[in-house]
Amino acid sequence: MINGNAGYNSLNDEALQNPAIAALRHRVHMTEDPALTAKVPALKPARVTLTLKDGRKSTHECDTPRGDCLNPYSAQEIREKFRELAAPTLTAAGIAAIEQAVDRCEQWTSARELADLLRRHGRA
Repeated sequence: MINGNAGYNSLNDEALQNPAIAALRHRVHMTEDPALTAKVPALKPARVTLTLKDGRKSTHECDTPRGDCLNPYSAQEIREKFRELAAPTLTAAGIAAIEQAVDRCEQWTSARELADLLRRHGRA
């Protein structure tokens, strides 16, 4: 709600300290819907209802979350997620080098190439 996404930076420890996010905690309520639970494990359904101050409600339901094998991320979304997750621990040059290496992983003779890049480009 606050950051417009559920990426790592929206869920990390820093985000948990955000006063705007903290202010929403008491307004979130979760309940089980046995009809949705019955669809598990074939699906991983969820329903969210947002109730506005004026009483209007908006509901969205999905059978499977983004990133699941039934609703996969695009190649570009996977790259963006990698970059976001790698940024705290790898240099920008390292992120680019690892992306390039993974693009040609079929040519590796060993995973050592990736391990060497990770060691070489880690942030101190």
